[in-house]
Amino acid sequence: MNTQVRTRSHVRDEPSDAMVLTHYVARLPQRQMKTLQEIEINYDTVNQPVDPEEFTLAGFDLPAGTVVMDTKKDTTYTVGKDEEDSSGGIKGDPALLEKVAEGWKANREKISTWKGKALLYDSDYDPGEEKNPVKVRVEFAYSRELGAKRWSWEYQDVPIETNRMVKDNRYYTYRAQTPVHAQAAPEGPRNLFIEAREEKRRASPMGDEFPLHYMGPRGYNIFKEMSFYASVHDSPKITGTVRKIDDKVILETGKRRGQRYEFDVSQGCNCTLHRIETPGHTEEWKAEYTEIDGVFVPKWVRYINQEEGREERGMKDIDEREVQFLNHRVNEPLGPDEFTLESLGLQKGDIIYNHIKGTRRTYPGPDSE
Repeated sequence: MNTQVRTRSHVRDEPSDAMVLTHYVARLPQRQMKTLQEIEINYDTVNQPVDPEEFTLAGFDLPAGTVVMDTKKDTTYTVGKDEEDSSGGIKGDPALLEKVAEGWKANREKISTWKGKALLYDSDYDPGEEKNPVKVRVEFAYSRELGAKRWSWEYQDVPIETNRMVKDNRYYTYRAQTPVHAQAAPEGPRNLFIEAREEKRRASPMGDEFPLHYMGPRGYNIFKEMSFYASVHDSPKITGTVRKIDDKVILETGKRRGQRYEFDVSQGCNCTLHRIETPGHTEEWKAEYTEIDGVFVPKWVRYINQEEGREERGMKDIDEREVQFLNHRVNEPLGPDEFTLESLGLQKGDIIYNHIKGTRRTYPGPDSE
């Protein structure tokens, strides 16, 4: 039988006068257990010189075979067996991380325009329950040259459609005030909200990524993510391994919060799997890609988030989203008329709230603008 003992925290002064707090947890076989007083470092003097060794594992006199978990560095190792692993860092071939980052960036930079449709199926349910997904139709358009993107979400079973656009450093949201308003007045008027792009990006990053986080929430900027891991691969605060199996580059990080990334070099270095696991909680994002004129774009995406105990908050244990991408048009000409107020659906009589200027006005129609 193993017993877990958590020591008290030890604080020491660094030359920079910063206070560093380290925690150690040691599992010791029952026959080797010491009392808490014996295993803790005790000292009764104040403002007296203290040997730095007092604040290391050496002061614990831990027997060989003790499993040590450093929760600050997120590392685990066994005394007398593999202490060298406590140094942290990403083992394997860290150059693969840069290769993935650059490959993903190169694929993205080949996309000058992108227009398409997708079907989303959102479900929330408990284990053993039948899924009853909500269907959403999505249309989107993106132009790198125009610095613009536009997308619409139309719910099948809810009488509301929300259209959004990013253009000229502004974020546009066009929708009915509420689903109740949409049902009561299906012909309008609707509201258009104009906000500063950067402020909206900080508040809602998914809607302003390239494009739409691949219907998210895990299709984010792989270049930024992998470049980060490549830059800190030898940091003692990071633990993990990276390796290549056939066309797959696999990165695994962390102990208490384990993550696994899989990237397919043959599919534009895109992420095909991202899994996060902690006790009682698992998230998994999977995707497959298709090639259009030398560019890889998603064919389908599946995201599942499972967490125990959510019923206490009135929620189902499992959230799931499946996305089917349709009608991809890549690098075909897109004109400015794809990114106008009218392309959002704005009609005469709708109300425009400009949060940048602090104004409210009624839209007079396209001929009056």
